[in-house]
Amino acid sequence: MSTASDRVDAEKLKVGELHTNCYVLSIQDQAVVIDPGADAERILNTIAGLGLRVQLVILTHGHADHMAAAPEVCVACDCKLAVHREDMPLLRDPRLNLSYFFGKNLSIRDSLIGQELTDGERLLIAGIGFKVMHTPGHTPGSVSLQFDGSVITGDCLFENGMGRTDLPLGDDQELWNSVYTRLLTLPDETVVLPGHGSATTIGAEKLHW
Repeated sequence: MSTASDRVDAEKLKVGELHTNCYVLSIQDQAVVIDPGADAERILNTIAGLGLRVQLVILTHGHADHMAAAPEVCVACDCKLAVHREDMPLLRDPRLNLSYFFGKNLSIRDSLIGQELTDGERLLIAGIGFKVMHTPGHTPGSVSLQFDGSVITGDCLFENGMGRTDLPLGDDQELWNSVYTRLLTLPDETVVLPGHGSATTIGAEKLHW
């Protein structure tokens, strides 16, 4: 785990037509990239400009707007991809990952996947300690990632709202359960870093539910 003296630097890039939040988290010169959904060149230029070495790319879920740039980033940075096993089918199927509906045919080959995320798993990547929370509903394998008083929620929880469930494999009851029993039970001061839009806190979001 990162220690009290370690400072996690967080760079947020809004990428693609849907303004997906791609996060580059780092300690010193080691980094993790979360949800590189588009604009691979801009992501890679940011990484290079900060002098970072990427250890892993993590996907909160398998929709195209969160993973389209992942293959290029992984190859350029010589690293692997991590995703929950229940979203593996989305990586292979353009209809499930929604790229088909945007006139594209996105499929990520298995050889790029280096790790399957599991609920409750604790990761130490680039000196940053993460706890994986399985928060399904938007997709079956959606995860949220806790680290240093923050949680990256993908498309599960946003400022003043939660994700859609009318897309393939979405489940309204599962999403409500993820929000109410997993995320809103975190400490009020936890900073929420969503997949789209602005940061918020768990305490602020409790006021809306």
